[in-house]
Order: sequence, then C-alpha cells, then structure tokens
Amino acid sequence: MTQILSPTAFKWFLTLVTGIVAAVWFVWDAIKIARLTPETPSVGDKRFGYMIGMAIGAIGVIGCLRFWNVI
Repeated sequence: MTQILSPTAFKWFLTLVTGIVAAVWFVWDAIKIARLTPETPSVGDKRFGYMIGMAIGAIGVIGCLRFWNVI
C-alpha cells in the first residue's frame, strides 16, 4: 500500500494546520479585546471570553513549537 504522505510530511501538515488556526485565533481575539470599550454591554464577560480564546491560541502555538523542540 502506498502512503500519500510520509510520516514527517504528515507531522508537518498537522503542525502547520494547528499552528495557523491557533495563531489566527489568538490574533482575532486580541483584536476583539483591543476594540472593547467600557460602554460595551457586558464588557466583562466579553473580555473574559476573549482572554480565554487568546489562552487557547497561545497553548496551540506553544504546543506546536514544543512538539518540534523549538522551545
């Protein structure tokens, strides 16, 4: 049976997909949290949610970097 991707290429593919999604998620929530104003209704709940999203994005990026022993 022929493999579509080598094991190394498969690891790179999954790392890139995970890392890109996590980085975009982090940046997207960072932009949203920067645009919040005190007049925004339920600003505390939104700020908390965006911070959790940024934490998830950071964990994804750090996990990818640690997988390849970069950090």
